[in-house]
Amino acid sequence: MIVVCEVHHQHFDSATLAATARTRCAVPLRRAGAMTELVVSGVHACLDGGPDLPTALIWGSRIGIRQATARVVTDLCIAGEAAMPFDFLATQPALAAVPVQQTFPCVANAIYQPWQADIDLHWARMLQLAMVWLRHGRHARVLCGQVEPGERESRGDWLVLARQDAGLPARARVDDTAGGRHDGSVATLMDWLAAGGTAEFSFAPAADLPALRFERAPSSTPSPPQPSP
Repeated sequence: MIVVCEVHHQHFDSATLAATARTRCAVPLRRAGAMTELVVSGVHACLDGGPDLPTALIWGSRIGIRQATARVVTDLCIAGEAAMPFDFLATQPALAAVPVQQTFPCVANAIYQPWQADIDLHWARMLQLAMVWLRHGRHARVLCGQVEPGERESRGDWLVLARQDAGLPARARVDDTAGGRHDGSVATLMDWLAAGGTAEFSFAPAADLPALRFERAPSSTPSPPQPSP
């Protein structure tokens, strides 16, 4: 059985994000862009105070790579200047795995999932991959996140899935079915996980993917997640 353990919503301005990421790593993140800082901060929120379990990380970003690539193209093609190394590194999302695994040794596998056109489809595929890994015993816990850097505000949304035998507190149990209704978007799903409501929630954003059926854990007493500053 697979369970959803935690929900996290994070919001930062640029100064707060950089300071938070430095604090989490205990050292400055050299040449790290906002996307890497968001990933580090999100992973810390998911793992803070939890047991040291074999963990995997899957994350994506709708605008992060596009913004970084646009800066490099502007430098090269419009300004006629060499791109700054900092900006070029920001176009390589997989590099965020380096400070994550240095700071959190329990994270044995960290991958960036290229963005899908639809946010619900993207999340469905992240969650399906996490469930496959958990069922096959590759990991005891998987963190799934979406990070979106911005000029004024950056944000991250995270779900933590785990095997039930990992012993982590569960908000809901999750399974996939051959078909099912679609109760709402991933934003609605996160609200349901955080705040309660009906006993079940079905997430089926695409006909070619199994529906995900969430069932409130018997001992679950959810409360809204605490947003980061």
